[in-house]
Amino acid sequence: MDKVFHANSDPTEVVLNRIPQPVLARYVRIRPQAWKNGIALRFEVYGCQITDAPCSELQGMLSGLLPESQISASSMRDLHGSTGAARLVSSRSGWFPSPTHPVAGEEWLQVDLGVPKTVRGMITQGARGLEGSTSAENRAFVRKYKVAHSLTGKDWTYITDSKTGYAKIFEGNGHYDTPEVRRFEELAAQFIRIYPERWSPAGIGMRMEVLGCELPETTTIPDPTTPTPPRPEETTAPMRSGKQKHCYYCNHYYYPYVYHAVSSL
Repeated sequence: MDKVFHANSDPTEVVLNRIPQPVLARYVRIRPQAWKNGIALRFEVYGCQITDAPCSELQGMLSGLLPESQISASSMRDLHGSTGAARLVSSRSGWFPSPTHPVAGEEWLQVDLGVPKTVRGMITQGARGLEGSTSAENRAFVRKYKVAHSLTGKDWTYITDSKTGYAKIFEGNGHYDTPEVRRFEELAAQFIRIYPERWSPAGIGMRMEVLGCELPETTTIPDPTTPTPPRPEETTAPMRSGKQKHCYYCNHYYYPYVYHAVSSL
């Protein structure tokens, strides 16, 4: 049942009502239920950033800064639908894969951030199949999922569980319209994929946002097309100088007559 808030009893009194649980919203609407001498209202909304944690900026799904061309999926139920339906909050529907009975780990929703970024987390939300639909069959969400990341869009790495070493399974949503925030250790990525593992009786339905920030200027992105040169063979040779010698490979200083590694190249 919808909650009814107690409001004003005179034209000047200020009444503060708190929402029991914080909600993520773009629009707020007040529906007067009772009044005196007609409806008249002034109001303000109290809120805050989604998170105060460092490097947790919204990366463009909700705002629309990421174009639809950078949102893709393994499949879509509506062949004429738009991948923009997967945008957190701002979309009134969501992403639904095409299989009636999907297989865990085979369907995915992907975001291309445009350039490599530091990524720190995800916000996920369920979906509604039809605009304004109240049918339970059209309200879907993902209960558990895995996250993979890539710098190229070709070579993918799952975020792993530090305790098991296997791909980490994140807790997803328990309601089709309530967003959930999940965090992980920061990583450098341009492409992010979510692989649903468990979902609601109505199937897979999802909207999402990526949390992160710009890469530090000192960060060096490895070039996957450049092979890593072999390490030079090392041998031991005596250093007989009367001064300290610096080992290039291990970054230590050695006193005379102490054997240390030198390259044979």
